[in-house]
Amino acid sequence: MSQEELARKIDVTFQQVQKYESGTNRIAVGRMVQIAEALKVDPVYFIKGLGSSSTPRPETPAWPKDCLELVAAYSGIQNRKVQKQLLEWAKTLAEALPARE
Repeated sequence: MSQEELARKIDVTFQQVQKYESGTNRIAVGRMVQIAEALKVDPVYFIKGLGSSSTPRPETPAWPKDCLELVAAYSGIQNRKVQKQLLEWAKTLAEALPARE
């Protein structure tokens, strides 16, 4: 896939994709999820091997698509106060609802 095609799929400029690729600009988690979806790879693909040490780590499980979509949506919220409210609401739901069966 070309940088131009990726830029269109994630709704940024071609120049922004170049900056991501060169490391000039950092990539937010939500944007990384969008890039992974556009490239049809698991977002974990981008971070495998980072921080490796001689101590073995357990394999990172693949996150369900809805979890990745939730993270992307949360990252897209520009208002920090709204982000915090949403996080508190999710924590409250997690405590109040029964665990998965």
